Amino acid sequence: MRAIVIGTHLERGKRADLRQSGSGPASESRRWSGFKHLQKWLGGLAIITAVIAPVQAQTVTLGWAASPGPNLAGYKLCYGSISGIYTNQTDVGNVTSKTVSGLKNGVTYYFAVKAYNTSGSEAAFSNEIIYKVPSTNSPPIVAITSPLKGSSYTAPATINLSASVTANGHTVTKVQFYNGASLLGESAVGPYSYRWNNVPAGSFSLSARLLYDTSGTATSTSAGITVMGLPAPWQTADIGAVGVAGSAGCNISTGIFTVSGSGANIANTTDAFRFVQQTASGDCEIRAKVTAVQNTDGWAKAGVMIRETLNANSQFACISITANNGALFQYRTSTGGSAGAVQIPGLTTPYWVRVVRTGKTFAGYISSDGIAWAQVGSPQTISMASNVSIGLCVTAHNNTVLCTSTFSNVKALP
Repeated sequence: MRAIVIGTHLERGKRADLRQSGSGPASESRRWSGFKHLQKWLGGLAIITAVIAPVQAQTVTLGWAASPGPNLAGYKLCYGSISGIYTNQTDVGNVTSKTVSGLKNGVTYYFAVKAYNTSGSEAAFSNEIIYKVPSTNSPPIVAITSPLKGSSYTAPATINLSASVTANGHTVTKVQFYNGASLLGESAVGPYSYRWNNVPAGSFSLSARLLYDTSGTATSTSAGITVMGLPAPWQTADIGAVGVAGSAGCNISTGIFTVSGSGANIANTTDAFRFVQQTASGDCEIRAKVTAVQNTDGWAKAGVMIRETLNANSQFACISITANNGALFQYRTSTGGSAGAVQIPGLTTPYWVRVVRTGKTFAGYISSDGIAWAQVGSPQTISMASNVSIGLCVTAHNNTVLCTSTFSNVKALP
């Protein structure tokens, strides 16, 4: 927006002959004398401000000095695009300024004001003010207004994209929405928007591309967003009789998994926990860095597991970090059997954990740096099927709440 201030007094235009017929010379003389006084005190017309609003037609505010004539009733502001020919007239009343909007870019306008008295007779025009509305050469501007940069969603996500357009006098054809170089959709009528459905987990760079005039284009800055979820081939489910449904997601850009699980425990003859898993066959391993375990109970735990089935009483081998009781290597060597455990007290997050299957042998490891690994307890012999589930496990050790834990550097091999 720009304001232009012009001088406050300019030469007055020539007075028009306003003598009218009356009841006699005396009456006519009184009316004419009153108008001479009225016209004498009509000050020069001036532009106070000219507002250049790129999206809309232009606006100008004009002002003039007041006439103190006793019969003054008001003023009429007149203007047009030809000098002395005023195709537009506005009765502004007894005020000394008026804002005129709707002016067109690049057009020159001529303004004048005249006073009128209580009998409706009009004085001559004031001086004429000339104002040319600037032509805009600025390109249009398009900006992504939704989603905001850095926004996060949960897969499968529905993302409402919208864009604002500053036309700057140009003709807008349409707005296209992109993820990177891939066109998602477009909108030809404002407000410009597009609904992107069933968005999978991942990191995305969204932008809007404006098409205008005959062949012009403009592109917004990009807005990076993240959809939390599990990238293929990861899947997630609650195992056993959990009191609260769990959830899991992964920030693709950072590789951090967030897993929330309820459940009484992973122990005894049946388990209750949240499992993030994929299928592996034959020799395999799963490793991760447990970065945080919510303290829903001192025995709440988060770790890695190899499990024969998704049944609550399945055979498994697991190593985890607890909230207050160190590391724990656990195993169930027969379906429905009682689980065994080996504890390493004193360890807290962040800590690395790892389970390795070689044939029928399962071993658990821990590490402070992910490089030097220490075996926990003795390897266990478990006769699992060739195809197994490997992944991340979280239990709250409290079946009425969720324990939220985080993992980084997750790797399933091979």
